[in-house]
Amino acid sequence: MYFKNTPVFIEGNSKLRSPQIEAYLKIQSHFAKSNEEALVVLPTGTGKSGLIAIAPFGISSGRVLIITPGKVTRNSIAKTMEILEDNFWINTEVIFDIEDNPVLLMYDNDVLNSELRATDIVYTNVQKLNKSYSNSLLNRVDRDFFDMVIVDEAHHAPANTWQEALTYFNKAKILHVTGTPYRGDGVKVPGKRIHETKLSEVMQQRYVKWLRNKTLSSGNISFIMENGTILSIQEARKLRDEEWVQKSVAMSDDCSLEVIKYSIQKLKELKELSPNVPHKIMAAACNIKHANRLFELYSTEGAKAIVIHSDLPDEVQEKRFKDIELHKCDVVINVGMMGEGYDHKYLTIAALFRPYRSLNQFAQIIGRVLRAIPSNEITKHEIDNNALVIYHKELGLDEKWKYFKDETEIASKYEKIREIEISEDEYEERKSIYGTAIVEGTLIEYDDSYSDAINFNHEFEKAKQSLSEELEKKKTDLLNLGWAEDDIDEALSKLGRKRSKAKSEELSRLYNEKRPLERRRKIRELLNEKINQISLELLVEFDVDPKGTNLFSKFARSLPRHIKPSTKNDGVLVIFINTKLKARFSGRNELDVDELIKVEEYLEDSLLGELRRILNGTR
Repeated sequence: MYFKNTPVFIEGNSKLRSPQIEAYLKIQSHFAKSNEEALVVLPTGTGKSGLIAIAPFGISSGRVLIITPGKVTRNSIAKTMEILEDNFWINTEVIFDIEDNPVLLMYDNDVLNSELRATDIVYTNVQKLNKSYSNSLLNRVDRDFFDMVIVDEAHHAPANTWQEALTYFNKAKILHVTGTPYRGDGVKVPGKRIHETKLSEVMQQRYVKWLRNKTLSSGNISFIMENGTILSIQEARKLRDEEWVQKSVAMSDDCSLEVIKYSIQKLKELKELSPNVPHKIMAAACNIKHANRLFELYSTEGAKAIVIHSDLPDEVQEKRFKDIELHKCDVVINVGMMGEGYDHKYLTIAALFRPYRSLNQFAQIIGRVLRAIPSNEITKHEIDNNALVIYHKELGLDEKWKYFKDETEIASKYEKIREIEISEDEYEERKSIYGTAIVEGTLIEYDDSYSDAINFNHEFEKAKQSLSEELEKKKTDLLNLGWAEDDIDEALSKLGRKRSKAKSEELSRLYNEKRPLERRRKIRELLNEKINQISLELLVEFDVDPKGTNLFSKFARSLPRHIKPSTKNDGVLVIFINTKLKARFSGRNELDVDELIKVEEYLEDSLLGELRRILNGTR
């Protein structure tokens, strides 16, 4: 019962991201009352591996299996959990005492049964689960060996090997996690979707890079046929088809050079603005020969490039990935090697040299440039965390880009709704307009009733500092007594474990006392964010100026009588939504996760439709 008994700090943890905490609360609520497969969607760069790391706590009654689609994603999980300097649980203070970390095992052929039985978490790529192999994990453990199975990059799950594994462990709690909840073949990604964080939200919160696009269009494109005939692009579309045109453009040196030169120019500009950040271009090629040709073209233009693809020997791949990490290149040209799971935050310009049919594949490659560079490394967020996607117009990617364009537009306008202005009339009437919101517990509250809440991140840091100082003083005392270095190290190690365990238990008691308050506080924050997000999306959808005042007349009969015609449009929508929620739900100070889900369902299923009808003028 490791995951039920180990003290962890999740709700109220400021080192965790809001989408991670919200998703965790939804996962906990879901599996408390159902064993139905669940699906969580978090955009790339938001902390999906971190969510996987915290998901079992308080939920799983036994061992956990994490399934990844390949080595790159498996290594990403390993980096989050195994490597000490990147250990997620310790670095985010989810776990105070490193001795409390779960026992981890990467499954391989030479793993012993005794090692399997002793673990808390087993992680593996899906190929190790194929029952046709004698040493498959499915041939070595019973069906009830795992209490929870987490599927990373869940859009792969409908495939046969994945389904075979999930069917075998069908008594376990099954959680699917993905950044791209759609497949190119139209097959539905499994699991009940219990949570989805939108890309626009995490862009606004600066968890990921912003996105912009440059589509390059040649002045005049023609195609020389094998028999010497020259076709205009219009003639080519009539005689051939759109796919033929797209492939021809993708493989054209002339068209590629336009993208290459532009991407190099933009990289140069970026490095002039922020010379201390090792920004790079990620170039997506059609195949290995195409990648090698792009390497030649980039090199001719003076850019230092590296080619990476799956046909390279493992040692060469490892060397090239290491060179990328050491910033020995300006351009990384890849063939399917920088999809899901690959994490290099300095990829800031995506140069696309191939067409994509699947939104999933397109989203995966865009995801590689989404990962944000930490604020302590950059010159300015608007410069260094503002990714650029470049492609030739005739590759036919505009439709795929539209998804990201819409999310980017929403994110760019988000501040307009978050900075709601209060008019002088509203201020004069503040007690009657907003005072009720506090006293009667409406959803938007403007004070914090949890004044006795403890900052557990601060308590963690204080405890670590205190322990470090105590051990340092003890070391000095023992040295003065003439102890040998080896004996001192052994004594301090034992003392450190003892003190750390005691402090962990003390913090756990404090945290469990305050946990309901922290949870309600977080739920309240999440709900306010959702109301703001819905209001913003509607303003964007209906092209309404957030700071205009024309919406008051449309909503006047449903607003509190104290609201004035001068109230800004964004404020009108927020007040209208809160008024509706207040009328429908009660006891807003005491919202739990299940009630939050009901509010969300009401917002999506009913209230959003009513809002659209009013904005359309059809009510």
